[in-house]
Amino acid sequence: MSFLVNLALGLLFGAGLVVSGMSDPAKVLNFLDLAGTWDPSLSPSSWAVRCSWLL
Repeated sequence: MSFLVNLALGLLFGAGLVVSGMSDPAKVLNFLDLAGTWDPSLSPSSWAVRCSWLL
């Protein structure tokens, strides 16, 4: 049973990464490059992670 729960949570986490665009290395690097071509499109997913951590 624990294996199935862990598998489901891992699949949910992976799907969240794909949907938010965090599986694209170029997009993540542009998000982290504040001095260059900063791409703020990952900000909502970043804030969602921070808010869920507070729960």
